[in-house]
Amino acid sequence: MARLGFPTGLLCAFCLCLPALAEDLPDLKRGDVIFQNSRSAQSLAILMATDSPYTHVGIVDFDDSGNPVVLEAVKTTRATPLADWIDQGMGGDVAVYRMEGLGEDQALAVTDAARSHFGKGYDPYFYQSEDT
Repeated sequence: MARLGFPTGLLCAFCLCLPALAEDLPDLKRGDVIFQNSRSAQSLAILMATDSPYTHVGIVDFDDSGNPVVLEAVKTTRATPLADWIDQGMGGDVAVYRMEGLGEDQALAVTDAARSHFGKGYDPYFYQSEDT
């Protein structure tokens, strides 16, 4: 079984690792972390470097209508409707993790911080800068 390099304290409250449709997922909460295998050209490198079964991650949030979206970094950082995000992955397999004890205010701070990077480009070399 592969290790997941999560920060201490990130505990699995529920995990769905089967092909899934957005409507089949358990009740999602703002701040849940969702994983999948992407179809990107760098997926193999990510698998090898991280020893993780997943190659793409996002943070669950909700749009103004209350529909679930995934905050993600791809060509630009953005919000992608959950169903579209699942369809973009391989085989519809996703895993959802929830930080134990994460309050609504904390979850909102996480998603606000992620949204502050919207529109920035994705750097496939993972260099830190103000633009990525």
